[in-house]
Amino acid sequence: MAEIKAIIFDLGNVLINYSFDRAFQKWAELTDHPPEFFATNFQYDETLWQFERGQITPEEYHQYLSKTMNISGDWDYEIFKEGWIFVNIGLNQKAVELLPLLEKKYLLYVLSNTNELHIESVTKDYPHLFRHFKQKFYSHDLSVRKPDAEIYEKVIKIIDLPPHEILFIDDMVENIRGAEQVGIQGIVMPSPAELKEILIKNGILE
Repeated sequence: MAEIKAIIFDLGNVLINYSFDRAFQKWAELTDHPPEFFATNFQYDETLWQFERGQITPEEYHQYLSKTMNISGDWDYEIFKEGWIFVNIGLNQKAVELLPLLEKKYLLYVLSNTNELHIESVTKDYPHLFRHFKQKFYSHDLSVRKPDAEIYEKVIKIIDLPPHEILFIDDMVENIRGAEQVGIQGIVMPSPAELKEILIKNGILE
């Protein structure tokens, strides 16, 4: 692995564990619908990607879900929001423990496909996590999602380093491939213990 000067971390299931099943369970607790109703009717679709690109507001996304899931009455915006931010399980402690070691030698950044509600929630819940990073890049701020080449190109321009001096760690193969296509080096997130071993093997950590 070529000399690295900056390391970019994804958030979801890299530094922060999450599961949409938790949202479905929370919405079930707050409404008269079972978790299976939400699991079946929730769509990972272009409108969600629009939300993550900041092209629609949280309120508009709530309205969209209300229509596509054919739910009303006991399903207001506050219930949607409470379940939506409940997806976060907690920090991936073994990965987070690497950050103080890495920031001694490298510039650390975050790059995440996310939305304003999730970022507002995790920033409030885990303020100590974000202290390690020089800058955070979010899809809803950059108006583009991974793995589109444009998001990596925007980050490279802001970081102002040659792409081969940047390492990106993400849990999804397609996001790593997208980064590699613009010259960034990548590691697909294995287990936290394996990540540490990979970083040691590649001379990133001692």
